[in-house]
Amino acid sequence: VSTDFAQFEYYLMQLGKTELSTKQLKGLGRRGNSVISSRTKVFLYTVEQLEDQDESSSSIFRNDLKKFLGLQKEIKQFPHDNVNHFVGKKWHPETISICDGKYAKLRQLLVKQGKETQKWIRYVFMESNDIFVGGPQGHFSTLIESWGTDPCSKTL
Repeated sequence: VSTDFAQFEYYLMQLGKTELSTKQLKGLGRRGNSVISSRTKVFLYTVEQLEDQDESSSSIFRNDLKKFLGLQKEIKQFPHDNVNHFVGKKWHPETISICDGKYAKLRQLLVKQGKETQKWIRYVFMESNDIFVGGPQGHFSTLIESWGTDPCSKTL
């Protein structure tokens, strides 16, 4: 598990859609990245929205994506298959069970980073006029808020 890859905000910062602090610019530099400003609009969504079981939210999301892409035809519902099928004989040695006690410190770090990432996305990135949030904005915010919650227990 790479904790750097879990800090999505650093990938989004590269798009140049927000003002960045010196600390954030240094963080980009440490990762070998820089800001490359673009006038391109960004359609922001989470993977969970692709598999949303709530028909109303799913319909709004697909309609927003259709409008963003300038499509004429409706977008059909996405298949619901985001399951790790690599169990039993198909299990890979690099597959972990994040809820195992031996990963508690890693999970704690990932949850801490998740809190920071979702806050930056919600209160900084989404404020840019170039960002289009797919689906109901409150639904998107609720989904990314979960990044700051331990998936294995009520409290961390």
